[in-house]
Amino acid sequence: MTKQITITIGQGVDRDGKSLSYRLPDLKREALVLTAKVLGGYTATESRGGWIDPRGNLIEENSLVITSIVPEESVNAVKTLAKLLGEIFNQEQVMVVVSTVESEFIEIIPDSKVA
Repeated sequence: MTKQITITIGQGVDRDGKSLSYRLPDLKREALVLTAKVLGGYTATESRGGWIDPRGNLIEENSLVITSIVPEESVNAVKTLAKLLGEIFNQEQVMVVVSTVESEFIEIIPDSKVA
Protein backbone atom coordinates (compact mmCIF):
# COMPACT_ATOMS: atom_id res chain seq x y z
CA MET A 1 0.00 0.00 0.00
CA THR A 2 1.34 3.44 -0.83
CA LYS A 3 1.00 6.65 1.13
CA GLN A 4 0.78 10.19 -0.11
CA ILE A 5 2.55 12.49 2.28
CA THR A 6 2.27 16.23 2.39
CA ILE A 7 4.60 18.33 4.53
CA THR A 8 3.74 22.01 4.92
CA ILE A 9 6.38 24.43 6.22
CA GLY A 10 5.81 28.11 7.00
CA GLN A 11 8.22 30.45 5.23
CA GLY A 12 7.37 33.78 6.85
CA VAL A 13 9.26 33.90 10.13
CA ASP A 14 11.23 31.42 12.18
CA ARG A 15 10.51 30.33 15.76
CA ASP A 16 12.33 33.45 17.01
CA GLY A 17 10.15 35.79 14.95
CA LYS A 18 12.94 36.56 12.47
CA SER A 19 12.09 36.88 8.78
CA LEU A 20 13.24 34.00 6.59
CA SER A 21 13.04 36.02 3.37
CA TYR A 22 16.73 36.90 3.01
CA ARG A 23 17.86 33.25 3.15
CA LEU A 24 14.77 31.55 1.75
CA PRO A 25 16.30 30.32 -1.54
CA ASP A 26 19.11 28.54 0.33
CA LEU A 27 16.74 27.06 2.92
CA LYS A 28 14.38 25.74 0.24
CA ARG A 29 17.25 24.25 -1.75
CA GLU A 30 18.61 22.48 1.34
CA ALA A 31 15.13 21.20 2.24
CA LEU A 32 14.36 19.90 -1.25
CA VAL A 33 17.73 18.19 -1.69
CA LEU A 34 17.22 16.43 1.66
CA THR A 35 13.66 15.46 0.69
CA ALA A 36 14.79 14.00 -2.64
CA LYS A 37 17.52 11.99 -0.89
CA VAL A 38 15.14 10.61 1.76
CA LEU A 39 12.01 10.04 -0.35
CA GLY A 40 13.44 9.65 -3.84
CA GLY A 41 11.37 12.50 -5.27
CA TYR A 42 8.77 15.15 -4.51
CA THR A 43 6.49 17.83 -5.87
CA ALA A 44 6.99 21.24 -4.24
CA THR A 45 4.31 23.92 -4.34
CA GLU A 46 4.38 27.46 -3.03
CA SER A 47 1.21 28.35 -1.12
CA ARG A 48 -0.17 30.82 1.38
CA GLY A 49 -1.68 29.98 4.74
CA GLY A 50 -2.75 31.55 7.99
CA TRP A 51 -3.03 30.86 11.70
CA ILE A 52 -3.99 32.68 14.89
CA ASP A 53 -1.16 33.71 17.21
CA PRO A 54 -1.44 33.62 21.05
CA ARG A 55 -2.66 37.27 21.07
CA GLY A 56 -5.52 36.42 18.69
CA ASN A 57 -3.97 38.01 15.59
CA LEU A 58 -4.25 36.42 12.17
CA ILE A 59 -0.78 35.63 10.87
CA GLU A 60 -0.57 34.96 7.14
CA GLU A 61 2.57 33.66 5.51
CA ASN A 62 3.90 31.88 2.48
CA SER A 63 4.32 28.14 2.82
CA LEU A 64 6.26 25.41 1.09
CA VAL A 65 4.13 22.31 0.47
CA ILE A 66 6.08 19.15 -0.33
CA THR A 67 4.18 16.12 -1.61
CA SER A 68 5.48 12.63 -2.31
CA ILE A 69 4.27 9.07 -2.71
CA VAL A 70 6.04 6.57 -0.47
CA PRO A 71 5.64 2.93 0.56
CA GLU A 72 3.78 2.40 3.82
CA GLU A 73 6.99 1.33 5.57
CA SER A 74 8.51 4.78 4.90
CA VAL A 75 6.05 6.73 7.07
CA ASN A 76 8.43 6.81 10.07
CA ALA A 77 11.17 8.20 7.80
CA VAL A 78 8.71 10.90 6.71
CA LYS A 79 8.17 11.97 10.32
CA THR A 80 11.93 12.15 10.87
CA LEU A 81 12.27 14.13 7.63
CA ALA A 82 9.56 16.56 8.79
CA LYS A 83 11.51 17.23 11.99
CA LEU A 84 14.68 17.86 10.02
CA LEU A 85 12.85 20.23 7.66
CA GLY A 86 11.45 22.07 10.66
CA GLU A 87 15.00 22.47 11.96
CA ILE A 88 16.21 23.80 8.60
CA PHE A 89 13.54 26.52 8.69
CA ASN A 90 13.82 26.93 12.51
CA GLN A 91 10.08 26.31 12.96
CA GLU A 92 8.11 25.31 16.04
CA GLN A 93 5.97 22.93 13.98
CA VAL A 94 5.45 21.60 10.48
CA MET A 95 2.28 19.90 9.31
CA VAL A 96 2.39 16.34 7.99
CA VAL A 97 -0.59 14.70 6.31
CA VAL A 98 -0.43 10.98 5.48
CA SER A 99 -3.10 9.48 3.22
CA THR A 100 -3.49 6.00 1.78
CA VAL A 101 -3.56 6.15 -2.01
CA GLU A 102 -3.38 3.94 -5.04
CA SER A 103 -0.78 5.16 -7.49
CA GLU A 104 1.13 4.02 -10.50
CA PHE A 105 3.46 5.51 -13.05
CA ILE A 106 2.11 5.30 -16.59
CA GLU A 107 4.81 4.65 -19.15
CA ILE A 108 4.63 6.93 -22.14
CA ILE A 109 5.51 5.19 -25.38
CA PRO A 110 6.45 7.58 -28.17
CA ASP A 111 4.21 7.54 -31.24
CA SER A 112 1.58 5.41 -29.52
CA LYS A 113 -1.99 5.91 -30.61
CA VAL A 114 -4.71 6.63 -28.08
CA ALA A 115 -7.86 4.74 -28.92
